[in-house]
Amino acid sequence: MLFMMTEIKSFLVSGFMDAGKTKYIQDTICQGFFHKRGSTLILSFEDGEAAYDIEKLREFRTEVVFYQGKGSEDLTAFCLSAIEACQPDRIYIEDNILMENLHDSFPPCMRIVSKTTLIDGTTLPVYFNNMRQIMQNSVKNADLVIFNRVPEKDLLKPYGSIFPVMERNAAFLWESSMGYHEKAFGNILTYDLSADPIVIGDEDYLSFFLDITEDPDKYDGKEVDLVVQIRYEDADSLRVGRTVMTCCMADLSFLSFVCLGKEKMDLAGVSDYSWIRLHATCKSGVDEYRRKIAILDPLSFAPTRVDQQIIGFSGITPTSG
Repeated sequence: MLFMMTEIKSFLVSGFMDAGKTKYIQDTICQGFFHKRGSTLILSFEDGEAAYDIEKLREFRTEVVFYQGKGSEDLTAFCLSAIEACQPDRIYIEDNILMENLHDSFPPCMRIVSKTTLIDGTTLPVYFNNMRQIMQNSVKNADLVIFNRVPEKDLLKPYGSIFPVMERNAAFLWESSMGYHEKAFGNILTYDLSADPIVIGDEDYLSFFLDITEDPDKYDGKEVDLVVQIRYEDADSLRVGRTVMTCCMADLSFLSFVCLGKEKMDLAGVSDYSWIRLHATCKSGVDEYRRKIAILDPLSFAPTRVDQQIIGFSGITPTSG
């Protein structure tokens, strides 16, 4: 029982059925340089077409335990029983995204240290259009998202503005048929980066936000003109940005920037959630975690009105109500 009180590094591999999770886990473990020491436990919550090579995995000190399905055993008890029997140094979890609240049932000793999501390009359009909320749940909190079975990387272009919003901290990779990996999405700018100032229209905001967030230094010193909403964080600071819908009205994200120089702006009568046309200089800075961020330093602003407030993945979606 003392063993159960020790945290075990656990690696979550998520995605729809037959997205390649089994192959990914087995290939990772069978690369001996990944885990030269200790033993590995695979907890599989999904039974897809691909099967684990049990004998091969045992050569790498790995055991596989399969969950038999709802009603067969309490999920937490299942995990603890497998851990007690195998006493692993690490755990790989083959996720089942259709099992509601699966992650909530993991015992405290299973410390999730990374999440990888696999997306099968042959089923991507169907799942994206019909099960987008579930797909978003699979991508959420992922460190790495891999698109496989996509013949040409250009086929991912239509998804290049939505997936990075679903999980802004993930790395998105395209896996070629030869097995090598490249960055899945290139930043396609919908505005003139050489303009002075750079005018960011409603349809340009998402492209601008993703590009400047990825590379703040590229915009350092450039002037921009855009329509944004004000959000007061506290008495001394504010943020400006736009609301983006990634799936439905229940999934709204305020994609925003720190706005400097509050003392320079006469905000008397400008309430929280007000809309302004802002002319600002872009600056590169760091957040509390020492990560690079883009900051807007205002030069001038004027109150304005907007008819369409929420940016959807395929353009502008009017608010309801």
